[in-house]
Amino acid sequence: MEIVTGKAGVPHVSSADDGRRIAGEVGTGSYVLQTGGKLAPSLVDANTVRIATGDMIVQGRHIGVTAPEDVKVASGSQGKKRMDYICVHYTRDVSGSSPTLVETVEWKVLQGTPGSSAVAPSVPKGSILDGDADVTVPICSVTFDGLTTGQPKLLIPELTPLADLGDSVSQGRDPSLDRSGTAEGWSYSLVHIERDNYMLTIQRTLNPTPAYTEFILPFHLETAVRLYGRLMVATTYVGATTASINTNGLVRVSGSGYGAPATTDLYGLVILA
Repeated sequence: MEIVTGKAGVPHVSSADDGRRIAGEVGTGSYVLQTGGKLAPSLVDANTVRIATGDMIVQGRHIGVTAPEDVKVASGSQGKKRMDYICVHYTRDVSGSSPTLVETVEWKVLQGTPGSSAVAPSVPKGSILDGDADVTVPICSVTFDGLTTGQPKLLIPELTPLADLGDSVSQGRDPSLDRSGTAEGWSYSLVHIERDNYMLTIQRTLNPTPAYTEFILPFHLETAVRLYGRLMVATTYVGATTASINTNGLVRVSGSGYGAPATTDLYGLVILA
């Protein structure tokens, strides 16, 4: 056992210590931070990809790009397709009997094999977190169709700042998010409760009241949370009535029907997409 963030009397905090902590906090993969130009890649010419400024976390290591950097790629082949990876190449000096253990990073292009389709090149195995001294991590891809170079695409996701996550989690009741309207003759209202949760109420007076009706509301529900929701029903006539709402806003109302004017109220908690 070792105390890392504490005084030990001698220098003892290593980049590996920091790397493990960062990986434990944000993830063991590779991520773009929302700083600078967020490393957005762009095509300068057929053989040059420009990486914008920004910062990234690569397997626990913080890497910064303080000025745009250009990376050269080989020309495409007539009648062939190809995909290249632009990678971060990490090395740690472990050579000789007294290695310096100095760590460096640079851009490296893994060139794919030209063929009838653009196939991703193979990436050498290795992990900084596992202690490997030579690791290659793809950051963006470039495809070629004959002699035409496609727009480069970033391969690693953006990391959401903790401040934004906190805002989304702590969002309580906000009356400005309330809404109301009509849909195919039905009046509806949504009263915001918290985050994406709303109290939905729907009402309509019909004469006569059909045994079955359906209509679509102008909003969708969150599919990952509620695949199919049942609504509570209150009517001004005696009869068994059920109602449900689907993720696409489709509402179905089924009952015994009523041959005179009657008001039907539907209500329930919903989570908007």
